[in-house]
Amino acid sequence: MEIRDDEYFGVESDIPKFVMVPNWVLELRLNGQPLPAQAIHIYSVLMYHVNNETRKCFPAYTTLESMTGMSRSTIWKYLNVLRDAGVLSWERRTFKGFTTSNKYFLPHKPLKEVELFKQESFITESEIKSEDDFLSTGEDTGFGLDAEVQKKRTVTAPDEFMLVLQDNMGYKPEGADEWGRWNKVLNKIRSITDNPQDITLAFKNYPKYMPKSSTTFTLEALGKHFQALINYKDKSIDTLTRLENLKIKDNIIDM
Repeated sequence: MEIRDDEYFGVESDIPKFVMVPNWVLELRLNGQPLPAQAIHIYSVLMYHVNNETRKCFPAYTTLESMTGMSRSTIWKYLNVLRDAGVLSWERRTFKGFTTSNKYFLPHKPLKEVELFKQESFITESEIKSEDDFLSTGEDTGFGLDAEVQKKRTVTAPDEFMLVLQDNMGYKPEGADEWGRWNKVLNKIRSITDNPQDITLAFKNYPKYMPKSSTTFTLEALGKHFQALINYKDKSIDTLTRLENLKIKDNIIDM
């Protein structure tokens, strides 16, 4: 197994990255029933983004929609289920008066008294069939899938923020260093807006906001000035509009 240290992503290996769901989340019961599959899916996506030390994360709704394939209203519904079950909590985040994404807290233990049910397995090793046995039966075991079904793969929808940034940059990042730069800037952008199209607006306003000929566009500058860029108003247009209005007003002829 190859392990190397990477400046942006830490220690990496050839073992695929994965998301861990605590046992108690799967054992938790609400009115005698396990948490809905949709709630577990949303929890897994939040765990994908969580900081393991602080247990906090703040993905935008558009990110949750993209990674779960659920609508915003559905996500909101099951976030409330998770909160009511004591699995997580959240608070709204603001930036200079603007509401941004929620900040979620995913604790190591339940936030309140909950009912847990540990499912024991009573199947002994000698009773477990081999994979060939499963494939040779007509039972729906999860192994003997139809060939057409096996071809299908569940693919996580691409991050819309990344796609919009790629469209505006005109290329895709390559290499760990460049991906690290892009993700760092996108994390800053996501903390400011839920709308990925604001990236296009920021690109449009960049040369107006920074008109100096010596100013060179950089990805980091985009992230640093993003809030100002999406709120930028071209004052020269306002001035021309006022002058035009005055011109029209001065030429009004009373009949």
